Amino acid sequence: MNDGARADVLVALLDAERDKRRQELIGPARDEARGLAASARRNATARVKAAVSEERALHAARVKAEDAKLATARRMRRERHLKAVLAQARAALPGAVARRWGDATCRAEWIDTALDRAASILEAGLPWGIEVPATLDSAECGRLASRLAARGIAANLITDPALEHGLRVSAGKVRVDASVAGLLDDSIGIEGRLVRLLEAPPP
Repeated sequence: MNDGARADVLVALLDAERDKRRQELIGPARDEARGLAASARRNATARVKAAVSEERALHAARVKAEDAKLATARRMRRERHLKAVLAQARAALPGAVARRWGDATCRAEWIDTALDRAASILEAGLPWGIEVPATLDSAECGRLASRLAARGIAANLITDPALEHGLRVSAGKVRVDASVAGLLDDSIGIEGRLVRLLEAPPP
């Protein structure tokens, strides 16, 4: 083999060795680059998912806060409306109750209810003092006396010019106030019943 041929062989060997070294260097670098790219994609995907999740959480929190505000506003509006209706009802009650006294049938039921209430509270055996309006005529006073006699109760009827509607029954130191003012004295209980009536579903 002459010198030229040997030189060609050496060049070929050097080229092969160079290519081999290049592949040894490029291969791991290429693999590392691919790994870095995959990792970057995974990290980017994770960041996007985290951002979407955070935005969804913020949106849900905003919706929840708005719902709470609306619920509070509705509750306050309802309370204001209920308060206004209760005020109107309370203002109208005395007149409405007094008008029932003006009806003979309602008045008789009113008196009987007051006598039943008094009989359950007042001490037995004591005479009753019954205050009635001066407008209660003699016929009705007679019927009231008959009711008392039928119950075996001794009573003294007393006309009170200041009493316009209802009656008051007392024995000893205890008194049952069945006047309009007495019946409406339990404002908390009356308002509670009014609220239940207002909130009851329609029949």
